[in-house]
Amino acid sequence: MGYNKNLILNDFFITGITLSIDKNLIMDLVKKFGTPLYITDVDIVKQNYENVYKSFKENFGKNFKIYYAMKANFNPFILETLKELGSGVDAASPYEFLLAKKVGFRDKEISFAPPNASREEIALASENGIGTLIFDSLDMINTAKGIHFDNYGIRINPGIEAGFNEKVMTGKAYSKFGIDISHIRDAIDKANEIKIEINGFHAHIGSNILDYEPYKLLMERFKELSKFLMKKNFIDMGGGFGYDYYNGKHYDISKISKAISENFPMEFNELRLEPGRYLVVNATVLLSKINGVKEMGNKKYIQIDAGMNSLIRPALYNAYHRVELINGDSNDEKEVFDVVGPICESDDYIALNVRLKRPKIGDYLIIHDVGAYGVSMASNYNLRPIPAEVILKNGKIIGIKERDDLDSIINKYKIYNL
Repeated sequence: MGYNKNLILNDFFITGITLSIDKNLIMDLVKKFGTPLYITDVDIVKQNYENVYKSFKENFGKNFKIYYAMKANFNPFILETLKELGSGVDAASPYEFLLAKKVGFRDKEISFAPPNASREEIALASENGIGTLIFDSLDMINTAKGIHFDNYGIRINPGIEAGFNEKVMTGKAYSKFGIDISHIRDAIDKANEIKIEINGFHAHIGSNILDYEPYKLLMERFKELSKFLMKKNFIDMGGGFGYDYYNGKHYDISKISKAISENFPMEFNELRLEPGRYLVVNATVLLSKINGVKEMGNKKYIQIDAGMNSLIRPALYNAYHRVELINGDSNDEKEVFDVVGPICESDDYIALNVRLKRPKIGDYLIIHDVGAYGVSMASNYNLRPIPAEVILKNGKIIGIKERDDLDSIINKYKIYNL
């Protein structure tokens, strides 16, 4: 596996490392690990992180901190790479912050920001020294009474619509996330009553945002609310930085960094950001084998062994992923196909209306840009195994995640004796 480190800037997008795969390497990996197979290169994660860090350092100096949103991909080799680069972690669940600690992240550089949490989960975070707790509701503030953290933040719902799909516009009015800005004063008063001092604000307005204007608007919301805080330790702006899946390009992070710096409420000590997708999206491909080609009327299908259990984004979000056929021997003209998986659902597809040469059974298909919300959202639906994964660094295999087998799935079921 190789990559091109040349950076080509245009008005809004930056083309960074491109993950490319040698055909001989593919065949070697198939023989060793089978398909479907995730292939991840941590060198690409490193380059993506360094691009984000450089852009924000130019505008904020030392007064910012990156917290990787590990919900995007909890691969321990990715976490290890980011830890070595100085990243913190944004954790949405107890297992996420426990894994971050296991990998070696410093307790104080882990932020626990769940959409809701029980008292037991909040206490577990405190017992493990997690540095920051983010409140998502007034009830959660009450739940945390008497539990200590160094920093407490409130997730605001700013009423900003941003993101590539309605389902990921987490900052829009009436979404399930955060506290409505009209209730922020009430939330801070409630916290003060139980001796919890809120010293920061948090927001996450959406996912895969291809514009910097929503972030400018978010900074304005933070400015309006800053008067309610006595201590102003941090603003956590979340993530959502965009990636063009059609062309394989990152949105130019320097545009976002500059827009935020020009609108940042300077009374706050630190800016925090939570990139997830942006750091890992192009670091992984999914390799799949072709099981058949069929026609139904005017419709043509390529049937592959990776389905919505392996990559749910197309079915869940109508998301687009570039696909590439490994078939160097074919001289056929390209035809229009839907690429579909082996799952018993009508929405089990990977790509729709794509132009490809007609493949043969046993050929292979590469699905690009699956590093974010790929394997982390995979399942055993239809009792299909979650794919294996190979992790590369400097062109060499440094780790694997084994494919499920039937025993590893069903052995979780035990006879229960009263």
